[in-house]
Amino acid sequence: MKKFKPPVNITQEIKVRKPYLLAAGPGTGNAGLIAVEYIRSRLGAQPFAEIEMHNFFTPPFIVKVEDGLLRLGEMAWEGEKPENKFYYWNTGRANDLIFFTGSAQPPTSTGEKLRTGIQSNGGGAGA
Repeated sequence: MKKFKPPVNITQEIKVRKPYLLAAGPGTGNAGLIAVEYIRSRLGAQPFAEIEMHNFFTPPFIVKVEDGLLRLGEMAWEGEKPENKFYYWNTGRANDLIFFTGSAQPPTSTGEKLRTGIQSNGGGAGA
C-alpha cells in the first residue's frame, strides 16, 4: 500500500539528525498544543514547512438572500484559515527535534490521512 504524503510546502531546506517529532493540535483544553508551542518557542525552533490544508478542510458555504430567497453562495473562509506548520531545532546532539503544530483538527475522514502523513513524512525532513 502506498503511503499518503500530504502536500507539504517546504519553505527552507534543512538537515536534521535522527529527529524526534513532537506533534500537537487543538483539543482537550489545548494542553498538548500549549506544551509543544511553549517548548518550541523556548528553544527558538525555526519554521521550515507547512501543510497545504485545502485538501483536509472544506471552507464554510456563504448563504445569500436574494429576492427574499436563500441562495447558496460560494465557499469562502471567514477569518484565518487553519494552519499546520513544521519547525526544527538542531540540538547539537544525536537527535534533533521537529515540531508540528496545527490550529485546527480536520474531520475524521481526512484526519487519519493527515496524521499518517505527518508521522511518515515529518514535513519532508525524514522524521
